[in-house]
Amino acid sequence: TDVSRPVQAALADGVLRSGRSFFDFGCGRGGDVSRLKEAGFESSGWDPAHAPAEPIQAADVVNLGYVVNVIEDRGERATTLRRAWELARSVLVVAARPDWEAGQVRGQPRGDGIVTSKGTFQKFYAQDELRTWIEAVVGEAPVAAAPGIFYVFRDGAEAAGVRAGDELLALDDTPIAKAAQVLEPVHLSRSDPLARDWALNVAVAGRHESSMRKLLLRAGSGAVERSVDFRAEATGEQPGLLQARRIGNVGYVRIHNSLGDNELVRAFDVALRGFAGVSGFILDLRDTPSGGTSSVARGLMGHFVATPSPYQRHEYVAEGRETGVPRIWVEQVAPRAPVLDVPVVVLVGAWTGSMGEGIAIGLNAARGAPVLGQRMAQLLGALGEVRLTHSGIVARIPTEKLFHVNGTPRENFSPQAVEDSVPGDTTLEAAMRLIAP
Repeated sequence: TDVSRPVQAALADGVLRSGRSFFDFGCGRGGDVSRLKEAGFESSGWDPAHAPAEPIQAADVVNLGYVVNVIEDRGERATTLRRAWELARSVLVVAARPDWEAGQVRGQPRGDGIVTSKGTFQKFYAQDELRTWIEAVVGEAPVAAAPGIFYVFRDGAEAAGVRAGDELLALDDTPIAKAAQVLEPVHLSRSDPLARDWALNVAVAGRHESSMRKLLLRAGSGAVERSVDFRAEATGEQPGLLQARRIGNVGYVRIHNSLGDNELVRAFDVALRGFAGVSGFILDLRDTPSGGTSSVARGLMGHFVATPSPYQRHEYVAEGRETGVPRIWVEQVAPRAPVLDVPVVVLVGAWTGSMGEGIAIGLNAARGAPVLGQRMAQLLGALGEVRLTHSGIVARIPTEKLFHVNGTPRENFSPQAVEDSVPGDTTLEAAMRLIAP
């Protein structure tokens, strides 16, 4: 038996894909939940009538399928939608019966719907009515998937239709090579791939006074080109300090660019207490572009060492230049309860920056944790601040060289590469295979 129409749409559109968890809020007898489990998805559900004892829990994709149309009280209807949105880490799928089906159902008018001959309430929605209502309740513009079915995304790029593995051909009708070329440094003695990558990132990010970008994309060589409009600030509400969940019997925590927030240490402590009995742990640092502080980093890494352990080597360059005597020291991380004595894997990528890079090489050194993913940001050491005398502008420049304890410069550390040009979270999948082969 097939899954329901909204779940079919989510699968077909890649909204529900490998590596994403699923929660059915109002699952009925649990048909979608059981079929997705059979297909290998982490899937669960709750229903007030058929599964009231099941836990209500957050998931990457939350389905609210044909639930709001059977709730007569308008306030309860809105509360249910808001609750489902709170549970959705990445995408909320909302489905309701379209207005053209009203002619197929016999009943008596009541409120904004009807009471059927079976005594149940039904509300039928016009497409624009459903869209407007969802946006008014959750504060985010939904994206139509099909008649009577909408997605609400946390991430503006995904909402715009940008997918991992897409090839970017043009920006605002300018070929991408030309758009990047004008931003590349002009005084290089030779071509530098890192400088070109920097220029490409700056070109895609755009200017602060212009939020709308027109992107020409294709999913692969020979694929049909498509154009999407991407509004840079439409990124949804902030996801919080971290995301924590179990994937099977493996604990998983993704840090959301919060390594400079002391509250992250407490939040991480709380998350780990929920992982009693796990057989492995994955720390996802792929969303840490702004770096952070070593105190926060040590607060996290302390849960993975049983004794004080070296995690990073420093060299204070200026003192060596001034005195002729190098100043080099190795920083250690002290254990913090609870110590998680299970296999650990660290995930990294291009948006793993500064202190995120430090944690990756630190756990690799102190714990022997494999580091999987793409090249990190390769930031050149710890930053210091210099205030320019005449302008008062503060410039941040590297003042310390940082190294893996084995002597490898942090910016040269190479994670175990994972193919990322295919659909799904291949890095997470590779980590799961390492822990639970």
